Amino acid sequence: MPEYRYSYRLKRKVWMLDDADYAPIGAAVDNYVNARKEVRRNGETRLGVAAEREDVAAIGQYALGLYEDKTGLVLAHPFDLRAVRAALYGPDCQFCSKPLRTPQAKLCAACGEDRATETPR
Repeated sequence: MPEYRYSYRLKRKVWMLDDADYAPIGAAVDNYVNARKEVRRNGETRLGVAAEREDVAAIGQYALGLYEDKTGLVLAHPFDLRAVRAALYGPDCQFCSKPLRTPQAKLCAACGEDRATETPR
């Protein structure tokens, strides 16, 4: 079930997906990355131009479409999809309500509070 949470990479709130929902999207992003690498490996073009090739761009659009179908939210680039996996983030900070950057984080990156602190400083 998607959760609407803040993403540090995207600098806004987006729908975060659990591992089951993210699996097909993650696979599509991996296909996009591999297609870009393959174009580059063949020496056909520079890496930045590889993403503009019609066949590579179609793979990226497919990945973005999967996310849009699931959440209704449009993201700008296939690499943005790497930031919508809920398992990458920790629980919400008890003071500012933004998620901790990682499940192991001891401090909130947004407000600086210690995860174990009972009251704000």
